[in-house]
Amino acid sequence: MRILIIIFLLSISINSSGQFVYFLNKALKQIENKELEKAELVLLNLIKKNPNRAETYYNLGNLYFSIDSFDKAKVCYTSSINIKCDSNLKAKSYFNLGNTYIKKSDFKSAINSYTQSLIYRNNDPFAIHNLCYALKKQEQQQNQQNQDKQNQENKDNKENKQNQPEEKQEQKQDKPEKSNELTKRQADILLDALKNQEKQLREQKYKELQKNQKQKSNGKDW
Repeated sequence: MRILIIIFLLSISINSSGQFVYFLNKALKQIENKELEKAELVLLNLIKKNPNRAETYYNLGNLYFSIDSFDKAKVCYTSSINIKCDSNLKAKSYFNLGNTYIKKSDFKSAINSYTQSLIYRNNDPFAIHNLCYALKKQEQQQNQQNQDKQNQENKDNKENKQNQPEEKQEQKQDKPEKSNELTKRQADILLDALKNQEKQLREQKYKELQKNQKQKSNGKDW
């Protein structure tokens, strides 16, 4: 589904003043011929002299929309809507305002604009089509925002879990682990102790042997 961009250049009623009719038709002709800068100047001059003509704002909005100046187009369509005019122009202004919001990815505002357009022009197939498009895009946008939020939460949780073991590991590394292997100093101390024990055992055996020999010698004298 695609959005339908329908831009209607709006002429004016026969009852309008001759000078206003002349310059507005001149601007519309310039727009058709892609003389957009000239048309812009004519329409701005008309607004200055006739600030309460909704059709001038509407056509200037169409001009800005055609050159992707969507913020300016939004201001013009809103101005057209706020001026008293017939229901047909109201419907077209709301419709094009909705298209402007679509370009800005403001789908909530676009839905409201298309809904207002349908109030002034019932069963307009273009407004219905674009309303359905905006509703679908809004749903997709919300789903994407929810998915992005979930992905960010998962990422944050993963980073927190990764950081916790690293901190514990760093704390362990601050305290040197006890080794089961003897240092050189410990080995030397144990070796000296074993040598002393062995020396003491030899001396003890020697004394016992001397004592036994002396006892045997004394027994023979009797």
